[in-house]
Amino acid sequence: MLSGLAVLLGFILLSLAAESSAYARAEPATVAPPDSVPVFDPPLPASEADDSLQALDEVNADVIALLPVGIWGDDNLADDTPPARAVAPIPTATAPSPTNPSPAPSAPAKPLLPQPPAKWIDVNLSKQTITAYVGTTPLKTVLVSTGVAQHPTIVGWYKIYAKVPSQRMTGGRRGVDYYSIPNVPNVMFFYGDYAIHGAYWHHNFGHPMSYGCVNLSLSDAAWFYAWAVVGTPVHTHL
Repeated sequence: MLSGLAVLLGFILLSLAAESSAYARAEPATVAPPDSVPVFDPPLPASEADDSLQALDEVNADVIALLPVGIWGDDNLADDTPPARAVAPIPTATAPSPTNPSPAPSAPAKPLLPQPPAKWIDVNLSKQTITAYVGTTPLKTVLVSTGVAQHPTIVGWYKIYAKVPSQRMTGGRRGVDYYSIPNVPNVMFFYGDYAIHGAYWHHNFGHPMSYGCVNLSLSDAAWFYAWAVVGTPVHTHL
């Protein structure tokens, strides 16, 4: 029985030896390379193979340069770090200096003091006077009657906006202090219903008497009416 086992064992060893020899003589299977890798059959000489590998490296470098920045992790930066992308310089807001720069503007001169109008009228409510001025030169000053305390004359700078030779003036409250005066002469309106005009119904000039207008004697009102024009400034003040 032992001899039978020895024969069987020898047969198995001979079969394994034959298969090993056949496997050693077999050609290795050819794996199809990717499209981007060139295959040479028969193999190229060493010098031409080096040139081909250099060309392949250049193609790979171009491909890497086209990839977006930031796709590589920290583990892939050992030997294959992609080239840095060129960044355009950020434009600055400073313009280039001209060849012949213009001189810096000098400080503006101090404004002159405002000049008085060429022709204007001053009404002093405290003194109850009216004065015709040319520039700073007074031409004529006379007494007037301005508004009483219940109906004061407006204060400020104004301009004559209308001239009426004669008209009826009415105002006040019916049954209390209503008035209606015809033929008021030489009326010059300077703000709303406020006017410079003649007054024939009293002779108390130098004291407040009116409902806000500036009353003058008939002769003085005629003089100012002839002297002033529409647009003449009127300054009323205390």
